[in-house]
This record gives sequence, C-alpha cells and structure tokens, in this order.
Amino acid sequence: MVLSNTRTSSFSENTVEGRIFGGNDQLPKTLAKKLGKKIIYNRPLQRLDHDSKGVTLSIKENQRLVKISAKKCVLAIPATILKDIEISPGFSPEKTNCINNQQYGHAMKIAMQYGKRFWDDKNSIGQRVFTDTPLRRVYHFSIDQPGPKGILLSFTSGEDAIKLGRLDNNRRLEAARRACTNIWAQTANFWEKGIVKYWNEDPWVKASYSFAGVGQKGFRETLAKPEGSVYFAGEHTAIQRASMNGAIESGLRAAEEIKKTAT
Repeated sequence: MVLSNTRTSSFSENTVEGRIFGGNDQLPKTLAKKLGKKIIYNRPLQRLDHDSKGVTLSIKENQRLVKISAKKCVLAIPATILKDIEISPGFSPEKTNCINNQQYGHAMKIAMQYGKRFWDDKNSIGQRVFTDTPLRRVYHFSIDQPGPKGILLSFTSGEDAIKLGRLDNNRRLEAARRACTNIWAQTANFWEKGIVKYWNEDPWVKASYSFAGVGQKGFRETLAKPEGSVYFAGEHTAIQRASMNGAIESGLRAAEEIKKTAT
C-alpha cells in the first residue's frame, strides 16, 4: 500500500527548506498589506473593452456594474475564468483558442489534525509517505510548530482528486481518515478534525495547475503575449508554471513589458 517513505531529518529552529514560517500565505498577505486600499476584493470582472487608447473594465460591485478605465491592464486570471469574460474586441484567434482549450490538472489537499504526532514514534513508517491510496502523498505539515498535536497534509492529484471531488466534504474527510488508518494503524485514536481544499471547485479559479496537453505546444507563450493595451500574467503564462514561483515570474515579466512600452 505504501510505495515509499522518507523520515524527515531534524530542522533548525529558524529554517524549513522550501517553506515560509507561519504558512506560505504570509507572502501574498504581506504584499497585500503593503498595497493596502489599492486592492479591492470580491469584484469579479464581467467585461473588458480595449483599444489603442486604453481599457475599460466592467466589474461587479454589490450586484451592480462599475466601470474602471486605464491606459493598460494586466489580466492575471486563469483561462478557466477568462474564457467566460466578455472581451471586446475579442483577442486574436490564436489567443482565444488557447484560452478556451488550455488544460488544467486536478488537485486537492486535506489537512488532518491529530491529538498526537504518532508519525514521530520510533516504529512509525515515517513522516512523509507516497502511497497508492486516494490521498497519494501524505506528510507532516506542522513540523515547524511546537506542541503535542500535529497536522498531516495530503496532496491528491489527477484521477484520485477527480474521484474525491465527486464526494461532499464529510465523505472526503472520512476517506482521508480511512486511508491514514491504513498507513498508521493508531490514527483512529487521535483524530480531531480536518479541512478540505479542492481548487477545481473554487469559484475564483475553477482549476488547479496548468499543463501542456496533447497538441498544446506553444500555448504558454501565446497566453503570455500582450494584445494591445492588455497584458497577461498567472502561472499558466510562466516557464515555472503550476507554482508560486511561476506566478511571481509572470508578474515580473508583465511589469517589464509595460515598462518597455512606456519608454
């Protein structure tokens, strides 16, 4: 059942490789704090009008449409959302084809809180396991947090994520509990609660990571290419796609493109 496992070596108090203390969401939260009121939330884009003079964006605000005009704009919107936004005039046929057909994977994470960190026991199989259960990858997620309690986090993708995605949250958590019990027999004694995130059902994303599907060579470059006053960002436009690194990379690229046209 368990395909492989690794026992994590001890980490220093101040460093955990590849992670940000307090959670990776500290990065966007810090950026948002610095920008302050320049960011407005819960205003989905409904329509974009653009020409050589600039852009006009129609956003939904408290059940009414509000228009915002600018010389340029950056769309950091997944293709799954962008394809349903009214664009006038429409983007190039090549761009439109990529937006309508860009492939995305399926990804789900389940965080499970236990009253004891049994995965640290001497005879435990380890703190990180790669399995053939629906959870696929399960690992100790509270490694940099003190206390007797701990969190196991699963990362499920592909067909397993699709299958779990058909279940409601209670059944997803029950499937996770069963899978963990198959890996660590004593888990049932320490289960407390859990939470699920399935990106493909998130109304603001409707997808997870982008990838080059069959016949989609060159999609990324086309999706990243500016069209008049409109620029594009997002992990689906980045070389390091499907990652936070890719999102940052794409933002820096779009900023440089705008700066070049301003000179």
